[in-house]
Amino acid sequence: MIEVYVEQENEKSTKTDTLYINSATARDLRRFGFHDRASMNILTYLAAGGKIYDFEKLTKIRNIDTALLREKKKFINFGRDNRPRPSTTRKQYKQREWVNLYNADTIKLIAHGIEPDVLDTLQNYQQRYVLTGRYPIDEIASATVDEIVALLKKNIKSEKRSFNKKSAQNKPKTQPKVEKVELNSATIEELCKIKRVKEARAKQIISLRDRLGGFVSVNQLLEIRNVDTATFKIIENQVIIDIDAVRRINVNKTTENLLSRHPYISRDLARIVARKAKQGRLNSLDDFKKECNQHVTNELLYSYLEF
Repeated sequence: MIEVYVEQENEKSTKTDTLYINSATARDLRRFGFHDRASMNILTYLAAGGKIYDFEKLTKIRNIDTALLREKKKFINFGRDNRPRPSTTRKQYKQREWVNLYNADTIKLIAHGIEPDVLDTLQNYQQRYVLTGRYPIDEIASATVDEIVALLKKNIKSEKRSFNKKSAQNKPKTQPKVEKVELNSATIEELCKIKRVKEARAKQIISLRDRLGGFVSVNQLLEIRNVDTATFKIIENQVIIDIDAVRRINVNKTTENLLSRHPYISRDLARIVARKAKQGRLNSLDDFKKECNQHVTNELLYSYLEF
């Protein structure tokens, strides 16, 4: 959009602004003195690709007031307006994502980087109170524990009936006994006893266990699709691992193809290990680290090897 620029702005001055005819708008033409019909004809001519390079060309446009042109001829510029112009681009605002305190999405909060202590505080208040209020999710995720407590206290509507504060204070705190499930020997039915584990997720756990040869760390459950940090925190306290049940790989007695089937061994690493094993250079874990450590992407691999 082309605009008219005044060299010196003075409300009391009667000086006529210079009109850049080839880049003028309807407003510029009206302010200069052209009536609507003449302004429309000028703009139509320019929009069609025409250019007005001199006074004679301007007088040939229909409905032009020649008396006005003669009076203000010296204020008409037929060149190009090269003066700097203010930006006409509207500022783009990023749409903020909001969250309700009473049912805040845990997964989204974790994705926005909320601290574990802040998340625990929010969940405790959600369990104890009926909360109101709606806030930007980035503000909730970036808050400290003190800030989230102050915010939650302002938005408490009522105390949940199932929570009796006095009885909770008098009742001795006892941790419920949870029967833990051993991951390396559990069946689908046993895995389904774990909170947040249904049949589909149990099958995923067994599938990963078979491909690995067994679990050596509870953290390996995070490798399963759709197991986020919040779900993992619930599951990890309900399982144990028997490290002796892990199926290990004898580096000097296996083949390249069998090595490459392990999730932690790439095709390139399998080829290197097979070649060095034939050369008799892999007799201990220290030898393996010395020869192949730079190609290992997950240090849990060492727990699956034997020599």
